[in-house]
Parts: sequence; C-alpha cells; structure tokens
Amino acid sequence: MTSTTIPVAALTSDDPEERRRAARALVGLEPALAAAGLLTLLGDEDWRVRKEAVSVVQGLAPEPNLLAALIGTFGPSDNVGLRNATVEALGAFGTDAVDAIAAALRGLDADGRKLAAEALARTGQSAALPVLRGLLQDPDPNVCVAAVEAIAGLGIDGALEVVPALLSCLDASEEFTRLAALDGLRALGVNLPWDRLQRLKDDTVLEYAVLASIGRSGDARAAGPLVSALSKARGGTLIATLRSIVDLARSGEGPARALKAEAAGLDAATRERLIELASSAEGREGRGVALLALGALGVQGAAGHVLDALGDEMLQGAAEEALDWLGPLAVAPLIERAAYAMPAGRAACLEIAARLADDHGAPSVRAEALAALGDPSSEVVRAALGALSVVGDQSCLVPVAALLSRDAAPAIRRATETSLAVLGARFSDAARELARRAPPASLEAHAAAVLIRVIGPPVRGSLEADVEFLAAALSSAAPAVRRAALPALAAVGGALAVEPIALALTDEESEVRLAAVRALGRLRSAEGEALGVPHLVALAERAADDEMRTAALLGLGETSDTRALPILRPLVRSGDPKAAVAAIEALGAFAEARRIEALIDGLSHPASEVVKAAVRALGESNDGRVLAHLSVALDHEAWDVRRLAADVLGRYSEGAISPLRARLAVEDDPLVREAIGRALESMVGAHRSPLPTRGSYLPR
Repeated sequence: MTSTTIPVAALTSDDPEERRRAARALVGLEPALAAAGLLTLLGDEDWRVRKEAVSVVQGLAPEPNLLAALIGTFGPSDNVGLRNATVEALGAFGTDAVDAIAAALRGLDADGRKLAAEALARTGQSAALPVLRGLLQDPDPNVCVAAVEAIAGLGIDGALEVVPALLSCLDASEEFTRLAALDGLRALGVNLPWDRLQRLKDDTVLEYAVLASIGRSGDARAAGPLVSALSKARGGTLIATLRSIVDLARSGEGPARALKAEAAGLDAATRERLIELASSAEGREGRGVALLALGALGVQGAAGHVLDALGDEMLQGAAEEALDWLGPLAVAPLIERAAYAMPAGRAACLEIAARLADDHGAPSVRAEALAALGDPSSEVVRAALGALSVVGDQSCLVPVAALLSRDAAPAIRRATETSLAVLGARFSDAARELARRAPPASLEAHAAAVLIRVIGPPVRGSLEADVEFLAAALSSAAPAVRRAALPALAAVGGALAVEPIALALTDEESEVRLAAVRALGRLRSAEGEALGVPHLVALAERAADDEMRTAALLGLGETSDTRALPILRPLVRSGDPKAAVAAIEALGAFAEARRIEALIDGLSHPASEVVKAAVRALGESNDGRVLAHLSVALDHEAWDVRRLAADVLGRYSEGAISPLRARLAVEDDPLVREAIGRALESMVGAHRSPLPTRGSYLPR
C-alpha cells in the first residue's frame, strides 16, 4: 500500500465512520508515513475514531519515529482528546516509552509533565519508578499529585516496590500529595497502622481518605473517630465512613466491641439517619453498607429494618451478616416476624434466631420452634428441627421423637433423626428413659433406635437386651423403623448383630436392604474386626441387583479389610464400568501401599468414567509412581480425562511441569488447554484461571 491509497480527504471527512475506516487503513502504511495521519485521528472529535487510532498506534509499537511524534503532543495544546489518547497509546511502547519520556521531561511545561506521569503509569514498567520519583520533587503541585497517582498505578500492575515510595509521600509538605499517596495505598490494599493514620486525621483535606482507611487498621482506637464522624458525615464521606466501620468490625472481636461501646452514645438523629439510609429503596450499594454498619454498631431498633432486607436477594448477605452482629438484640424481632411471615421467611427467622439467641432469648425461640413442628410447610418444620438442635432442652425430646411416628416425607424424617440425635447426646438420661419405654416393632421404636445409636448401650438393661430390641424392630411393618434399626445395630451390636443385619438383606424394601449393606460395612467387634466382610464378599460376587452389588463394593472399602482386595482389584479391570468405578471408590479407603497398583490398573479401562475415577483416586496419593501414570493420562483420547488429569497434576510439584508443557504444545481442546494453564499457574502460586465448577467434567 502507498500513501496515495488513503485520500487525505478521508482523514478530515465529515463522516466519523469514514474517518474511523481511514484509521484502520493506516495499518498497512510504513510507520513513518502513517504517523502524521495517526496524530490527526488521535485528536479527532469522535471517541470511536480516537479509539481506532489508539489501537493502530499500539499495533505499530515500538516504532521510534511514531514514538517521537507521540511525545511531541505533550507540548502546549488545547486538544484534550489528542493528549489523552496519546497517553493511552504510549502504554504499548513499554520501556521505550519510559526512556523517551525521561529524555523529554526537561522541555515540557507543567501540563506536559503531568501527562508524562500518566503515560509512565500506563507502561506498567518498574523502570518508570525512578522517573516518577524525580517528579515527586516537581515545583508544580499538580505534577507531584500526578506522579503519586502514577506510582500507585504501577503498584496495581504488579510493581510492588512502589509501596515504600508512596509511604514516603505521606510526609510531603503539600497536602494534596499526601492525599494522593493515601488514596493510592488504599487502592493497593495496604493497611496502614493506626499510629500512622492518627497523625493525618486532623487534616481537613485528608479527612475522607483517613476515614476510609482507618477501619482497615484493625485497631480498636479507630472506633472513636469513626463513630464521632457519623454525626456530620454526608454523601460520599458518610458511605466511606460506614464502609470503614464495617472493615473495623470484621477485623476482630476487640474492635467490634469497641465500636458497639462507642455507638452507645450516638444521638437519636444520627441513629435515625442511618436507619433511613438502610431502609431506602434507592441506592442499593449505600443501603447494603448501612445495613452492615447498623449491625456492627449494634444500633437499637435496627433489627426490624435489617429483617426487611432479607427478602431482597441482593441485600440478603449483608442483612444476615448484620443480624449476626446484632446478636441477641435481633432475637425478639425475628420471633415476632416469624409469626406472620411466609413459609420461607418463617423458616429463615427460626434458623437465624436460634443461632443468635442467648440464655435469655432461648426460651422464646424454643417455644416458637416447638409450635412450628406442626406447620404444614415442610421447610418450616425442617427449620424448627434445626432450631431445636441449638436451643432445645430435654423437654423437646418427646415432641421431636413424635414426628418419627408420623408418615413424614423423607426430608423431614432425616431432619428429625438428626435433631433427635443431637438432643439425645446432650440430654442422655432423658433420652435413655424415652428409648426404654418404646415397645419393640412399634412406631416409637424408630426414635428409640436413633437414641440407642447415639447414647450407646445399655439402654434397656444390657447390650443383649438392646440388640434384641433392635432385632425385633426389624420386623416392624414400617420400613422407616426397620431402616433406622440397622445403623443402630451396626453401631452397638458387635457379633450379636451379624445375623439380624444379614437377615435384613432379604427385606422387601430396597431402602432397607441398602441400609443393611451399609451396616455390614460398619459393623465391628469389640477388638475392631470387620464382621461383615464374608457377607459383603458374597454380595459383591453374586448379587443380581446392580445397586446392591455397588453398595457391597463400597461397604468392602469401608471395612479396609485385606480380605476385600482380591474382590476389588479384578473389578477395577472388569468390563462393567459401574462395578469398576465402585471398586475404585472402595479402594480409596485402603492404605496407600495396598491400593496403588489396583488404581493404576484403572487408568487402562476402556470406559473414560472409570479412568476419571482412577485419576481422582490417584490424585490423593503421595506415591512417586503416580506422577508418571497421571502424565500418561494427559494423552488419553477423551478430552474430559485429559482435563481432569491436568487439574490433578496441578497439585504436584515441579515434576509435573514438563509433561504439562509437552501436552500444551499439541493440545487443541480449549477446555483442556485452560486446565493445563491453570495447573501451570498453581505451581508458581498464581491463580488467574477460573477453577473448574461442579459438573464441568460431564461429557459435551
């Protein structure tokens, strides 16, 4: 292309789109020929044209003639767009721009030196730091401020040595230089100590920046100035102060207590203003920080307004954190709200109130939770059971146990068993008495089985009597009772429980049969011997039901018994993928030396799901052989196997770098390449790539 390809008229056309296309066409010219046209377009009145010109300039970097022309724009000019676009474009010239700007500084006026500081920051080069340090002594205060902001900008881009330079600027004679340094340090996440900030807090110009910074000091002495500032703070200063209060409250118990002590003296007008901000429908960001501050300060009367925000999913997190800070102050409003809230709201109120209640508030939460056990909403019932696990007393055992006598949904049944187990462990004498009264094979036997499992024998007079009771419960007409008796037998029965558990393997209900298999895997003698191995081996070899066979394999793994290895190892290589995966998962419970060879065999299985299971299991091993085998998995034909292998290799040391890089050179799947990049980053302590999400290994 020659210079005649682009008519001069195109650069000054009345049509912005034609000028933008002219900028793009300049890419094909020699840089020296393109420079004049680019400077014209960098100063164009249309931002899209300027943006296109900047992109072209960056593509031509570091062409020296073009660089010199760009530096020339720092001279006196009224074209603000040109100068700003030039600053943006110079970032692509790196160290060449640093050298050129340093050489040109003496010939620039104050505005030019200010632009030079901004351009130096754009380069992201640590070599710019000495040049910027020189500008800190500039006679023009605006240049000094620009230099400080540029130094902070270099820090954001990774030049960590800028922090000492900014700290030195806190002692500058010019207050706006100190302000820029403080803002820069805050932007970099540098937490200054209270003693350093205290010397700055009385400076009017620095007030906003100091208030925004002292919360991160983590010093309880910052509570006083922050709370005192609330009465006169407005607008952005108020929001910054509230954020700083939240930062201080999050820093530890001491500062949090100091904030509440200082806030006890807040005047009514300030409290109302904070509550109004926390209740405002406008400005969700300001409302969120106000909610958090209300909790951090422990403002009386704030709980109801915080509760109002629970229904807004954007504010829910802030509201829950604020309630945690309010603690017992929020319990009464929560119970009051629970009385008329919708089911989801009532459930949330019960859960939060139980967590926050102290000894004074626990009885009211307990009464509300007991009443909620009869609620038609299963969500509310589960929340009530969870609350009783926290604030319940021995009087709650009977009403909770009664739920197991009803035909409840599985989710409620599980929640009831959990709550009853917690209460039984805390109030063992009352629990033992309750379990002792239950007739065998009755619905009440369900609760008794749960309690026997938790508190242990003897409950009904002796171990033999307990086992006899639980064995009788296996003949109950209710499957839930039979299922509950099995883990209890496994927990307490020892050798006496082998026969009744084995009989349950023929139960008509699948749920009960599977519970029996799990019980066999957990059953131990007084000496710790795995008593269920023979039955589990027989099931693994002969069960016609795939689900029972898989459960038996997992049960064998739970035994960690060497007698299971001859059964599990051949299955890893079997043609049945489900059995192979179950065998691999079972082997994960064995000592490393016993499982490693079998797991390595799984890497050669024809089904990719089996190979992935083996890769996951091997990833937990410290055996030196594992690295080589996982490296081989990087060449597997299935993309999801290669991706998983890369992620697992990311946990290893430098020995994995070479195979990962070798695979990266030939890998064409973008998700696998991403995983390899993630693994390589982790080895140098960087985490720029997103971690894999749940379900991300499913076939595409």
